[in-house]
Amino acid sequence: AQFVFLIDGKPAAGTQVSVVADGSRYRNRDGARDWVADKDGKVSITWPVPGKYFLEAEYSDNKAAKPAKTRKGSYTLVLEVLPQ
Repeated sequence: AQFVFLIDGKPAAGTQVSVVADGSRYRNRDGARDWVADKDGKVSITWPVPGKYFLEAEYSDNKAAKPAKTRKGSYTLVLEVLPQ
């Protein structure tokens, strides 16, 4: 799957993306996999197995309106990957 992250309608390069598979709650290791969006705001994810996943994306930059110095954005998604 390919995701494109935007901010103000432009690519959000550097967005930090983390994906956790369902069923990993209450475990010592959650098995999270991490990506960073490229210059076009894109992240390509290959799903290891079908199932439910939790995706969290976080972005920050120094383009905030004054008096703020930084702005942050986040996106959360729960999705189900079907078998091929």
